[in-house]
Amino acid sequence: MPVIQGRFELLVQNGYRHWSKQLVEKRLTEDTLVRQYVVHNNDYHFNPNTIAIYNFADNPMFGEYKTVVLDQKEGIVISTKSSKSVLHKYTKHVLISGLSLQKSIARILGLASFHSISLVHLVFFSLHAYSKKNTDWVGLHFFEDFDMQKNSITFKSIKNQYTLSFDNTNPCIHKRISESLQHNDIL
Repeated sequence: MPVIQGRFELLVQNGYRHWSKQLVEKRLTEDTLVRQYVVHNNDYHFNPNTIAIYNFADNPMFGEYKTVVLDQKEGIVISTKSSKSVLHKYTKHVLISGLSLQKSIARILGLASFHSISLVHLVFFSLHAYSKKNTDWVGLHFFEDFDMQKNSITFKSIKNQYTLSFDNTNPCIHKRISESLQHNDIL
């Protein structure tokens, strides 16, 4: 039986191994190959195939798309919903007790800010604390390492198939990732 690959892996195989917010914007506006892998979905929510969510709420793509998702199965998902709205849909309809249990355990651990949603084999990490604003997200379960340089972070996928970069990160981001993984272990 042949292995069915997701749409994102097809992009990676075609040489699109590095992604950042700037590259997402440039590729969606200029690259006809990438646009073939774009799907519009205003009902999208976090799922095991969510690799990353780039927040464009302050400057929507094409004047209307506030969120761009890299999804293993669907490819590139664009939505007029904000990243906070995508998170809210997930926490209200998928998580037991919404974020209450997640935040309670984080408080017990003494974590100062909430950066992750943990579901045993899945860890979604917010590049900024997610309680009050839109933010970029990364599915840590797809990555095995990260590299920090000044005000940015680059995540390296398992088997180094692709990398994702994010700018304007918290200077203590490495500590927040460690705390998020500890939070996941406890859950």
